[in-house]
Amino acid sequence: MKYTEEQLSKIHEYEIEILEEIIRICEKHGIQYFSAGGTTLGAVRHNNIIPWDDDIDIGMLRPDYERFIRIAPKELKNGMFLQHYSTEPLTPTYYAKVRKDGTVFAEEHMKELPIHKGVFVDVFPYDKVPENDKERKKLARQISALNQLFVAKVLWKASNFHGEDKKALLTGVRSMLHVACLPLSRDYLFNKLDRLVRKYNDTSSSLVTYRAYDFAIARIDDYLPARKCKFGRIEIDIPVHAEKILRRQYGRYMELPPEEKRTGHAPFELQL
Repeated sequence: MKYTEEQLSKIHEYEIEILEEIIRICEKHGIQYFSAGGTTLGAVRHNNIIPWDDDIDIGMLRPDYERFIRIAPKELKNGMFLQHYSTEPLTPTYYAKVRKDGTVFAEEHMKELPIHKGVFVDVFPYDKVPENDKERKKLARQISALNQLFVAKVLWKASNFHGEDKKALLTGVRSMLHVACLPLSRDYLFNKLDRLVRKYNDTSSSLVTYRAYDFAIARIDDYLPARKCKFGRIEIDIPVHAEKILRRQYGRYMELPPEEKRTGHAPFELQL
């Protein structure tokens, strides 16, 4: 589906509301967060959500993330829900989301899952990764393979690819993985993935990222201490060296993409 201006404006309004609540909890409990991905790009380039974007992403180093996961279910105001494996075991994502009750933002591949599908803000845990390229790439492959099993346990359709051939291929692969991991419990898969993602946190590495993604890799001191940046009607914390991170992720990040690439997630069902 394609958004109307009114729909996209309402999505942004709800996402900012959710983000404000996350920030309130973080400030109350001394939890450090920082913007991630396109949210950092929006803050630096637009001082707001990217006009055509439809999600907000934030990150936390592992100790802060774990504290947030423990505290948020009790602290979130009425009308918001922390979606994480510990609060909703059928969620197909390893990371957490804070969702708004009374709304629906359902992507096609998740439409049949009996989970909360409200408008959301993504919350990603950032963990240390090896400084050695070869070792880091090996870890990334292992995490990716295990995450596919974790996802396929409850989800074997695909919508994150352009083109029906790619969708069909990934759906076929996930269906086979789903059958292959039938003897394995979701607890087993989550815990195994969780241990692997955290594997290097007790090392001296100075590099962190989400799930060993090379896309977001940077030194800890490129992320923290975070700095304030205008973000629409509020201020958010962005990485202290956000421009350095954006150059790595997007190249010439201040240039606007062609109009045909200014798209969001295009949910299957939207109720605002």
